[in-house]
Amino acid sequence: MKMKSKALTRALINSSWPAHAARLLILGVVATAGLAQAQQGGSDVLLRDQKHNVEVTRNDIQADAASLPAVDRYHALSAPPKIEAVAHGLLVRSVLAEQAKQQGLDKSAEAQARLRQAQNRVLMDLLIEHNMQTKTPSEADLLKYAQTEYKLDPDRFKAPAQKKISHILIAGDSSEAKTAIENIYTKLQGNADFGELAFTDSDDQVSAAQYGSLGFLAKGQTVPAFEEQINTLQKKGDYTKPFQTRFGWHIARLDDERDAGLLPFDSVKADLMEEARLKALGDARDTLLNQAAENGQVDEAAINAFAEENKKKAQELHDKS
Repeated sequence: MKMKSKALTRALINSSWPAHAARLLILGVVATAGLAQAQQGGSDVLLRDQKHNVEVTRNDIQADAASLPAVDRYHALSAPPKIEAVAHGLLVRSVLAEQAKQQGLDKSAEAQARLRQAQNRVLMDLLIEHNMQTKTPSEADLLKYAQTEYKLDPDRFKAPAQKKISHILIAGDSSEAKTAIENIYTKLQGNADFGELAFTDSDDQVSAAQYGSLGFLAKGQTVPAFEEQINTLQKKGDYTKPFQTRFGWHIARLDDERDAGLLPFDSVKADLMEEARLKALGDARDTLLNQAAENGQVDEAAINAFAEENKKKAQELHDKS
């Protein structure tokens, strides 16, 4: 497979996933020239540039995607074109980073400060992740929280009638988008798996990672054009013909229904346990950050002098404009 667009390559330099990748570059966990990653074996090398002696490995891709939520990360890493695109982005960054080093751009005080801060951010994130892994409550404690919360606040779990819906989205209103959704519909009529098609082809990346699932939806939670279509579905497994909303072309499927009333505990247990887990981890994170900050001593004179220097520079730029 070859990259077909110089514009795409330029975009990849700036962003593979979220901005986390630039920080990972500082620690050397993205592709770097001459690293011992080659010792891991050829099967781990996904992209190689022999001219610049640069390799991109499985570990590089995984490290670059580490900032993504697990579901989104695994979804993204299941698509070969996306993996290839990210690998090219990492390779370009690595080659340019080596050129920067050869020109001595990493030697200045400003460069060293920026590299140090980037490294500190990555190491801080790693420490927080490690700390949160060790602070995760037991399954028994999470279940106890869920049961207690369900009993103490039943009004919270009253819900209107809802439909569980999955969809496939092809974004845009072009003729190509319409043709793409029609091709997907033809595959569905040929007994193709709806979830698999959503996973691989849907432009809604959030639901695609969940095999198209939007979860349970109540009346008024979607745009009218979408709600009108899902209201035509009569039984589980039914799906619509392709239809259009302002987001693009859709095919929607009815997965389940539930009546209005108090939600059964089993239907909210997983969400409540996850709520408890996130609360505990958030508290642990806040404690770690607060402990790290508690001994800082402010030099107000130095801060005021620094602020004044920048105020003068801002005024100089204003006067020149």
